[in-house]
Amino acid sequence: MNEPEYKITEDDILAMLEYLRHTAPEHATPEKAIFLLEQRHAHYKNLEDLHPELIEEILKDLETN
Repeated sequence: MNEPEYKITEDDILAMLEYLRHTAPEHATPEKAIFLLEQRHAHYKNLEDLHPELIEEILKDLETN
């Protein structure tokens, strides 16, 4: 079963910009936000392919926090 392709939304970009403003204001640009979102997605996709159990642990941790 194929999962739908991930599409970055305006809300995703705004959330990443907010995060960057707090953690690395010198990098808080829409271009950097999009780049980081793309990299994060690729990283998690690779993790999911190599270690599916790790993704489950990450999701459980996010639910409890």
